[in-house]
Amino acid sequence: MKALVPMCLGGAGAAVVLSLFYYRLPSTRLVTAVNGGGCALLGALMAYPHPHPLLTPLVAGFLSTAAPLTSVFLPWPAIETMSEAIGFAGRVGGLLALNLLYGAAFAMVGFLGVLFIATPSPR
Repeated sequence: MKALVPMCLGGAGAAVVLSLFYYRLPSTRLVTAVNGGGCALLGALMAYPHPHPLLTPLVAGFLSTAAPLTSVFLPWPAIETMSEAIGFAGRVGGLLALNLLYGAAFAMVGFLGVLFIATPSPR
């Protein structure tokens, strides 16, 4: 229960920061790269063996909010017809699926990277 307030503060901070970057991520490749980086950092944070009691939930709240929010960072076109709306929904759905795939892969890379570095080698 003690970690709930820092996680909420981290999530609110991510929402504020990402709202500032909303129009600065014009390409879907850059959106996917930012999402993958956030997921890799979140995976690394979860595998870190010595968590800080306040900083860990704050950063976890920030990253767990930042990664999904970047998935929908597409400039909204002027939608006038039903076919344009369906096309835009298809692009957003495809980007969400792509970011889910890359996000899971990068979170696993971050988790395993910290796990392999922090685990002592048998001698």
